[in-house]
Amino acid sequence: SNHSLFSLQALSSLSIGYPVMTSLSKGRRRRRAFLLVLLLVEINSSSCFVQPSLGQQQNKRSQPSLIFSSSSSSSENKERESLRGKASQLRQEALELEQQLRQQQKQQATSQQEAQNEVRPPPTYSQASDSYWTLTYLFAAQPTPKSNKSDDAAAAPTTRFGGKLTLWLRPDGFTDLIQHEPSSATPLEIVKVWGWDLENSSEDDKDYLLFSLDAQLPNGGDKVRYYWQARQDDTDGNPAAIGFQDGSVTVKQDVVQAGSRWGFFAPQGILAEFRLVGDFVARPAARPSTENSTS
Repeated sequence: SNHSLFSLQALSSLSIGYPVMTSLSKGRRRRRAFLLVLLLVEINSSSCFVQPSLGQQQNKRSQPSLIFSSSSSSSENKERESLRGKASQLRQEALELEQQLRQQQKQQATSQQEAQNEVRPPPTYSQASDSYWTLTYLFAAQPTPKSNKSDDAAAAPTTRFGGKLTLWLRPDGFTDLIQHEPSSATPLEIVKVWGWDLENSSEDDKDYLLFSLDAQLPNGGDKVRYYWQARQDDTDGNPAAIGFQDGSVTVKQDVVQAGSRWGFFAPQGILAEFRLVGDFVARPAARPSTENSTS
């Protein structure tokens, strides 16, 4: 570009001095004309090279932006690959932890099942006081009539109750109902369980467990008190493990029924007897929330 500027200045000087060329000699005129032609040729050639140089400069200027964009995209790709690798590693760790948790849960379930299936020895008690018992019972609502008449037999109640009672014979003589599991189609509603006692029989010199409970008969029936008793024996001759045998359930009835020939002076409530309505089987029960032990 400097060279082109110099050529333009030379051309201007030649053109300015052109009127004077007439006074010069022919040789000098030819030399000046030849120089003018050379200058024109040089100007044309320099103008042809100006545009490519500008294009090259533009290309050179644009090249750094391409290099910058390619380098930035490369760093982004590397960052993405790094994040993908970390995510894959986290997924693998989560899968391993899940498998470990499943194995632990399976082992815990297996150990719990084994503990449940473990055969534990039944609890034993050396005395009735502060002991727990499960009574499996089956008895009728009322005793069968003593008369053999067909009318009485037809009128006899047929409702029978079955189920299980778990009782705690407290040291203070009271009885607590721990659980009641009726099994009959018509369940028995237990209202209250009264205190327990041991009484010695003069007939066989054995101790008998005695207690009573109040029950509400179904379908709006009466409230009836049932008396329970069982003989206390040693289990397999072991005095440290007692048991109750021959359990029976009775109900108290008046000997003379109302409306009989005694009339107003009928001894109702004075003369009574216990009538058998069913029986039960007693088994020692474990203490709630404690290990089985001999007491």
